[in-house]
Amino acid sequence: MRKLLVSLILLSSLTGNSQIVNIPDPVFKNALLNYPTAIDTDFDGEIQVSEALAVHKLVFNSRNFTS
Repeated sequence: MRKLLVSLILLSSLTGNSQIVNIPDPVFKNALLNYPTAIDTDFDGEIQVSEALAVHKLVFNSRNFTS
C-alpha cells in the first residue's frame, strides 16, 4: 500500500510544477511549517509535493491533530 501511495505521488508530481499538498488540519499544517528541520524549503507557507517527498521522518510529541 505504501509503495502504491508513493508511486502515485511521484507520478502526480511529474504532471505539473509546484503542486501544493492539501493539509486540512491547520494545527498539523502549522506544525509542518514550523518544524525544526525546514520542510517548507521555499518558505512560501505551503508544502509542495516535492517538499513532502523529501521528508523521511517526522516526530511530534503531544500534538492535537484532528485529521
